[in-house]
Amino acid sequence: MRKKQNNITEAIAKGYRLKPETHLLVEKLSRKINGTKDEVISRACKMFDNSVNRSMKNRNNNKN
Repeated sequence: MRKKQNNITEAIAKGYRLKPETHLLVEKLSRKINGTKDEVISRACKMFDNSVNRSMKNRNNNKN
Protein backbone atom coordinates (compact mmCIF):
# COMPACT_ATOMS: atom_id res chain seq x y z
CA MET A 1 0.00 0.00 0.00
CA ARG A 2 1.54 3.33 -0.97
CA LYS A 3 0.48 6.87 -0.30
CA LYS A 4 1.56 9.76 -2.53
CA GLN A 5 2.09 13.10 -0.87
CA ASN A 6 3.84 15.97 -2.65
CA ASN A 7 5.39 13.55 -5.18
CA ILE A 8 6.98 11.56 -2.34
CA THR A 9 6.04 7.90 -2.22
CA GLU A 10 5.66 6.62 1.32
CA ALA A 11 5.50 2.88 2.04
CA ILE A 12 3.22 1.58 4.76
CA ALA A 13 4.52 -1.55 6.49
CA LYS A 14 2.16 -4.52 6.70
CA GLY A 15 4.21 -6.73 9.01
CA TYR A 16 2.50 -7.85 12.20
CA ARG A 17 4.23 -9.49 15.15
CA LEU A 18 1.56 -11.69 16.64
CA LYS A 19 1.60 -14.70 18.92
CA PRO A 20 1.41 -18.07 17.12
CA GLU A 21 -2.08 -18.74 18.51
CA THR A 22 -3.23 -15.37 17.15
CA HIS A 23 -1.85 -16.26 13.71
CA LEU A 24 -3.82 -19.51 13.84
CA LEU A 25 -7.01 -17.68 14.81
CA VAL A 26 -6.56 -15.11 12.03
CA GLU A 27 -5.95 -17.92 9.52
CA LYS A 28 -9.05 -19.80 10.73
CA LEU A 29 -11.21 -16.67 10.46
CA SER A 30 -9.85 -15.77 7.02
CA ARG A 31 -10.91 -19.21 5.76
CA LYS A 32 -14.37 -18.83 7.35
CA ILE A 33 -15.04 -15.48 5.67
CA ASN A 34 -13.14 -16.44 2.51
CA GLY A 35 -11.03 -13.31 2.88
CA THR A 36 -7.48 -12.21 3.51
CA LYS A 37 -5.67 -11.95 6.82
CA ASP A 38 -5.60 -8.19 6.37
CA GLU A 39 -9.41 -8.14 6.02
CA VAL A 40 -9.79 -10.21 9.21
CA ILE A 41 -7.53 -7.90 11.21
CA SER A 42 -9.17 -4.78 9.78
CA ARG A 43 -12.69 -6.02 10.56
CA ALA A 44 -11.63 -7.07 14.07
CA CYS A 45 -10.13 -3.63 14.74
CA LYS A 46 -13.29 -1.89 13.51
CA MET A 47 -15.47 -4.13 15.69
CA PHE A 48 -13.25 -3.46 18.71
CA ASP A 49 -13.34 0.29 18.04
CA ASN A 50 -17.15 0.20 17.89
CA SER A 51 -17.26 -1.78 21.13
CA VAL A 52 -14.99 0.71 22.92
CA ASN A 53 -17.04 3.64 21.62
CA ARG A 54 -20.28 2.05 22.89
CA SER A 55 -18.71 1.37 26.29
CA MET A 56 -17.50 4.95 26.58
CA LYS A 57 -20.91 6.28 25.54
CA ASN A 58 -22.67 4.06 28.10
CA ARG A 59 -20.23 5.13 30.80
CA ASN A 60 -20.86 8.80 30.02
CA ASN A 61 -24.64 8.26 30.03
CA ASN A 62 -24.45 6.57 33.43
CA LYS A 63 -22.60 9.55 34.90
CA ASN A 64 -25.47 11.89 34.00
